[in-house]
Amino acid sequence: MGNDPKLVPDSQYYSLVEQRTSKQIIYDGLVNVLNASATLMSTELTLAQVDHNARIYQYNDSQYQTEKGTSKSNLSKQTEVFLSLFIPDRKFDDLAKKTTHWKIFLDVGGQRYEPKVLKIKTNFAEVNSLYPNHTRWGTPYRLIFLFRPQCLRPAKPC
Repeated sequence: MGNDPKLVPDSQYYSLVEQRTSKQIIYDGLVNVLNASATLMSTELTLAQVDHNARIYQYNDSQYQTEKGTSKSNLSKQTEVFLSLFIPDRKFDDLAKKTTHWKIFLDVGGQRYEPKVLKIKTNFAEVNSLYPNHTRWGTPYRLIFLFRPQCLRPAKPC
């Protein structure tokens, strides 16, 4: 399965990641006080990521179909955002805690959605392979919003 020509090519996968990523870097003089990179996991990008993983981890057909099915199932009920966050003071890098210093939400058509925040504990090389904007100094997070990605398109009511 790893070299299957039906899989989305890596170059296309990385192009999709770049298109769906927004970055913000804030300085106070010469000091970097915040470095954030957020990637919206659209349907197209999520399925391309399954192909990317199939190539890297050499999935067999069964593993590939299972991963693709799981991704499609998740896409039908939730929207995911990958967030790489660097803050020089580690005590403020606490997004996954219940008593965080931050307020995270997504405003969709006047409705606010707060995510379930998960700190990604995979090694740097794996995370960086999926999200090249993630740096060694950032903390990787998954933000899971309980609404479908299709709801983000203004022309389609949910």
